[in-house]
Amino acid sequence: MSEQAVTQVERVLALKTFDVFGSLAPQELAVLAEYTRPRRYNAGDTLQRAGVKARTLQFILQGGVELVQNGSAPVRLGPQDVLGGLSALSGDVQVKAARAVVETTTLQLDREDLLDVFEDNFSVLLGVLRTLAKTQLSARRQLGQHAGFSASESGTPPRPVAELGLVERLFHLRGALDFAESRVEALADLAQDAKVARHAAGEVLWEVGDLSEHNVLLLEGVIAGKNQNPAQYFEFGPGALVGGIDSLAGEPRWYQAVAKTAVTSLYIRTQHLLDVIEDDVEFAMDTLRVFARTLRSLHEELPGVPENQALL
Repeated sequence: MSEQAVTQVERVLALKTFDVFGSLAPQELAVLAEYTRPRRYNAGDTLQRAGVKARTLQFILQGGVELVQNGSAPVRLGPQDVLGGLSALSGDVQVKAARAVVETTTLQLDREDLLDVFEDNFSVLLGVLRTLAKTQLSARRQLGQHAGFSASESGTPPRPVAELGLVERLFHLRGALDFAESRVEALADLAQDAKVARHAAGEVLWEVGDLSEHNVLLLEGVIAGKNQNPAQYFEFGPGALVGGIDSLAGEPRWYQAVAKTAVTSLYIRTQHLLDVIEDDVEFAMDTLRVFARTLRSLHEELPGVPENQALL
């Protein structure tokens, strides 16, 4: 199949098969489509090597691909499946090799080109971030009583919460957002706008259905999350960023947040966080990597999810 044989419409439709791109507008998908190119493989050809960082997303148009890992049964991918998906977004190492089992045609999007699109088109980056957050939220609602969250530690902070001037706020943000610790300007911008909030034990921070207009960086104490449908309960300790999933997803609060103990926290406005993400593409990419890695991990825990989807 030559490059001319794949029309712009076919490219856009192929991109839309990747759930993470599913919410993008046609014009945004068209921007991505400009960077794609058809690839043709003979039976037995290698599309992906194990132990190598994911550098491409490949959208299978025709044929079939087998994912192979020592000790595991092969996984078969076919038309409308995506190879490399979340791993390419996160920059993680591929754990499975992929080879064509028959003559196969894919549409390839290089990771570096994808990052260029994100840098030049914030609406595309925001659309992908929102979809990752929404999909993570959906996964957590299916992950049993604790929603896939780790058990909280003690409500005692790693160091005493003293005067919360700009330097102290920056210190706490840097600890919580350790993935972006080198983005000092972005963290300083967040620290400048962050407001200190204190809540007594038993006080409700928000109810299910409230607008998610801010994130809470918990400094001291324990916040309990309660969700009745499905029945879930989980707790957050110092250093947790509470409410970040629904805030970035642009969705209403999906659980009630209650101060289990007296709580000290920093309130970070969602709109300001989005402004920082728009202004600092490296910080944005750090955020995207964390969301992609978390979602990939959650997918692997979900019961009943086909393995080819869990590996996206």
